[in-house]
Amino acid sequence: MLTRHHSDPHFLENLVTMDDAWIPLFNPGKKGIQYNGKNSESPPTKKFRFGASAEKDLDSNYWDQKGVNLSCPLPKGMTITGECYRDVLKNQLLRTVAEK
Repeated sequence: MLTRHHSDPHFLENLVTMDDAWIPLFNPGKKGIQYNGKNSESPPTKKFRFGASAEKDLDSNYWDQKGVNLSCPLPKGMTITGECYRDVLKNQLLRTVAEK
């Protein structure tokens, strides 16, 4: 790669790399009742918080030196295989890079 970089100064501009990331899903839950200064007959306000759930989504991100080209969430239950990468590259990434 270094030899190619020296012979073609634009070589690094054409590289696209990727990484997979597990993204946790968040479910809102009630945190409790807070006093907000209303009169005693007003209904209390409820404050919500977000807590991480046990579920996670797998997201594949592809980028070059200009930024992210494609962020591709994988369907639930799908495992990452060579066929999965091939399909994403062939059907989504090549089109996205060509448009940019």
